Amino acid sequence: MKLSELSIKRPVLAIVFSLVLVLFGLFSYQSLSVREYPNIDPPNVSVTTTYVAHLPKLSKVKLPRSLKMRSPELVA
Repeated sequence: MKLSELSIKRPVLAIVFSLVLVLFGLFSYQSLSVREYPNIDPPNVSVTTTYVAHLPKLSKVKLPRSLKMRSPELVA
């Protein structure tokens, strides 16, 4: 008897078999180890500038725009 014939004749058995298979897969996925993955530190970028003769409020708005225009590859 083929699997397709068994599934048509006994649909409840096919559903239970599928659920058991999915639960086994979820359990196996959670128990996998990650020892093969390297430890990676996320990249950090720090920019220090001096912007003379402006108010601090203007510097917060105007300076990031000018930096983004000058270095678009740094903007994520």
